[in-house]
Amino acid sequence: MKKIYILVPFLLFLLNCIGLKAQTIWTGSTTTFIKEKNGDWTLEANQDRITSNVWLTRGDNGGIFNFVAEPMGASTISPKDTEWAYGTTANYASLTYQNLKALKGGNFGSIIDGQDLVLHLITDNIYMDIKFTSWKSGKGGGFSYERSTDQPIATKEF
Repeated sequence: MKKIYILVPFLLFLLNCIGLKAQTIWTGSTTTFIKEKNGDWTLEANQDRITSNVWLTRGDNGGIFNFVAEPMGASTISPKDTEWAYGTTANYASLTYQNLKALKGGNFGSIIDGQDLVLHLITDNIYMDIKFTSWKSGKGGGFSYERSTDQPIATKEF
């Protein structure tokens, strides 16, 4: 019996160390991110630093990208370490996810279509609601969106 008392905490510790995480759905308040036209995408003020793995921004043209994974700009499957679906987090498990470029048929200019999206941060396994509110075509690379944030832990829950 004594071996079980030692083994259970060790197994829990081991599972925690190898990074097994359940998905997290961010249902906190809404925040707005704005990258102004001609804003320097290499500056923190022009990056939505959602987690340590995903910092969304946009260069002077083209689509958005993850500055952490693509520091030189957008790739063919941008933003890396993310996947997107039409819908809301209320239905996140039943949605079909793909990279943002594929979801928009390669046309980032059509990103303002009034539809709700779910953004999945793959490494962090976080899902959040997101809706684009502006997209500047041509030079300058301005865009904005609203997204959900992490729900703060109440003192009683903590």
